[in-house]
Amino acid sequence: IHEMLIPSYICSTMADAFSRYGISTSYYLVDEHFRIDLDDLRKKAPAFQVLYAINYFGYGFSPEEKDAFRQMKSDGVLLIEDDAQAAFSRDALGDIHFNTLRKFVPYDGSFFYSTVDMTASLAKFKDLPNHRLPVIRRFRRRFAELLAEGVESFDELNPLFDESELHYYQDLTVLGDPDEQTAAVRLDWPAIEARRKSNHQRLLERLQDLSGIEIIFPQVSPDSLPLGFPVYVKNGRRDALLNHLREENVYPVVHWEMADEDRKSVV
Repeated sequence: IHEMLIPSYICSTMADAFSRYGISTSYYLVDEHFRIDLDDLRKKAPAFQVLYAINYFGYGFSPEEKDAFRQMKSDGVLLIEDDAQAAFSRDALGDIHFNTLRKFVPYDGSFFYSTVDMTASLAKFKDLPNHRLPVIRRFRRRFAELLAEGVESFDELNPLFDESELHYYQDLTVLGDPDEQTAAVRLDWPAIEARRKSNHQRLLERLQDLSGIEIIFPQVSPDSLPLGFPVYVKNGRRDALLNHLREENVYPVVHWEMADEDRKSVV
């Protein structure tokens, strides 16, 4: 793969990774509700070997987007589906698709599926050290201890989190740990999905009439797990809202920082 068509709204770490491995990229347009501009996509896709699509926040692709993906695959385009924000997708269309466990559960690694033989590509990562995993395990043990103690602050865990993040970006690609895989597989994923979708409905009922925010996804996907409850904060009040919520021990994140400060902010 030498070139790839990617969405205009994407994490900078992903764009940097493509560049690091010598893959040139161009962008197709995504609107403010995270739907693909299909006219733009259809115009650009024939010139590329690979199409990269993101399941934003785990709320799935529209039927029209899925139809476009199927057509492009039939035309010979390789589809990579990024389900990092969706945990598991029951309706994945990608020739290659993957998730990220750490966005949903306290385990390290990713489940990676491919219709393409990736054996030779993955062999180069065999036996590379995973420096972050021991730190993650220390974090988990101490977190469990603090929960059992009933403490109100978990600030002492911040250095471990920062250390694990440092290793995450230094190690780059490593193969997954079998013990982490076993633990993740044993989780009650249907219960996790049900709770997350119940939380979505609860937040929707309480927030839908507020004038200061715009709810981006009123409906959940039947095929994947919602990562969170993304909203736009209006009238430049994002930071004030973030500070207020953090004072109440609610910790939303900005996803992702945008260069254009005039754009509404996703929380």
